Amino acid sequence: MGLGYLTIFNKSFKMAAFRCFLLLIWFALQFPLVSFGQDSLKIDSLEGELKRAVLDTVRINLLHTLSKVLRRSDLEKSLTYAKEELDLAVYINNESKIANAYSNIGENKYYKGDFGQALSYFEKSLELLKQTNAQKDLATIYQRVGDAHSLQDNDNKALSFYLKALHIKEELDDMKGIANLYIDMAVIHQYQSNYNKSLELLFTSLKISGSLNDKNGMAKSCFQVALIYALQKQAVKSIEYANKALNHIQETGNKKDIGTYYSRSGYIHNILKNYVSALKFYNNAIKIAKELKDQMSLIYNYGGVGRVLLEAISDTNYKDLSALNNLLQSDSIPNSKEVPVKKMYNHALKFLLKGDSISERLNIQKHISWSILIDIGDIHIKNNEPLNAIPYLKKAINSSRTHKNKYYESLSNKKLYEAYIALVKKTTFIQKREKHYQYAIQTLQQYHALNDSIFNETNSKQIAEMQTKYETEKKEQEIVVLSKENEIQKLQNKRNQLMLYGLGGSVLLIVLIAVLFVIQYRLRAKQKAVELEQKLLRSQMNPHFIFNSLNAIQSFIYKSDMKESAKYIS
Repeated sequence: MGLGYLTIFNKSFKMAAFRCFLLLIWFALQFPLVSFGQDSLKIDSLEGELKRAVLDTVRINLLHTLSKVLRRSDLEKSLTYAKEELDLAVYINNESKIANAYSNIGENKYYKGDFGQALSYFEKSLELLKQTNAQKDLATIYQRVGDAHSLQDNDNKALSFYLKALHIKEELDDMKGIANLYIDMAVIHQYQSNYNKSLELLFTSLKISGSLNDKNGMAKSCFQVALIYALQKQAVKSIEYANKALNHIQETGNKKDIGTYYSRSGYIHNILKNYVSALKFYNNAIKIAKELKDQMSLIYNYGGVGRVLLEAISDTNYKDLSALNNLLQSDSIPNSKEVPVKKMYNHALKFLLKGDSISERLNIQKHISWSILIDIGDIHIKNNEPLNAIPYLKKAINSSRTHKNKYYESLSNKKLYEAYIALVKKTTFIQKREKHYQYAIQTLQQYHALNDSIFNETNSKQIAEMQTKYETEKKEQEIVVLSKENEIQKLQNKRNQLMLYGLGGSVLLIVLIAVLFVIQYRLRAKQKAVELEQKLLRSQMNPHFIFNSLNAIQSFIYKSDMKESAKYIS
């Protein structure tokens, strides 16, 4: 295997690991918070109503609500109610109810981590919603489809569905929904390390939420900003926005949400290697989760504490494990700052086992459960207990393989290989040593096969994205060229039109001038004729004759000889 291949593979694998880390955070924050104690009463009440309900539409509504409430505590039972809802909706042939049932089943598959099945049901729901023109519901499903594609590393598809949802939200003037979609799109750009674009979307979302005085929206945006700054190692800015997020949510007074943001602050401080602060935030989150009997949050927070401790132990620059030990127990070691590493591993193991126990009980099979299982296996290996590590790592392999998550399957195989090698070193019997060694070889081969597959898929996606980008840019360039050609054609047409107008105007002006000239010529000719006629008349009249005639007439008048006067004149 060449050096170039290794370099590209390491980069691809690190990107996959980084993405899964972000997805783990994102998925933890997406899961709805529910108080199990309160829901237990609500479930009993709804199930009682369901038994008494007669009308099919009422039963469908109750089944839908029951499924949503149970989604947090019992996914299998929730799915059973959702399927019953679908059967009844199909029976009464109500397209709107069928669409809601498909969406409900999709949500159950989504939270179970079965994103392929979730997409299948969401797409069925979409087809019906398009026919019923239920724009609000359509936007919700588009957004959820985007989420599912995002969790399957299909960034371009995720963005396309987010944009469809955004278009509908803009038409509905749903500013709160628009702000949430900006956050979702920012997360995609964050996965791609396009932090500037991500921050641009987040600050836009923050501005919208601020104008609406939406404290939850402001908190979400601030947290994502804090996360980006943490990944960029800008600690001061990161902590500033993490504190803003927590302050915004505390103003709501909602205990469940406050617990969530304690957990989120723990994530941020762990990234920044502020392990004591991270542990304090997680402890506060655990207290609230216990008070509210919020089992899902307990899984994430127990896993979070385990991760903080493991990273603190492995951080060679961190020298204050005693401070962490003091937070975890009251009987801290007196007069000593030295805390045995194995003791810290045991602290981490205790929390991780608690998380795994709840995950097992709720049948949770997704990123957080696999991460906990791998960490448990890793601790047993480091405590020189490889035999104890194997069951947890095999469980992680089987679950991640079922849900087609090659990154976690690969990581689990890597740790399982380490466990078998450690077991080989501990085993004295030759036959057992050879058997464990064979298992180690098989596991290593599987690990390399998965890594090759991840590498090929990453390359294929990169090539596909480059091809898509090239095609998009080519089309954009073609559009630009076509647009310019159209502009040139329009200018040419306009120029020809102006020339035509100019020519027509010139002809009209010439005709007008000619007409005026003719008129003027005729007027002058007429005037000359009149003048000539007058001249001829004048030339015919002798002044002496006129004078003598007037005198003769005057003489006849004086003589009163009217008869002669008249005769002379005539």
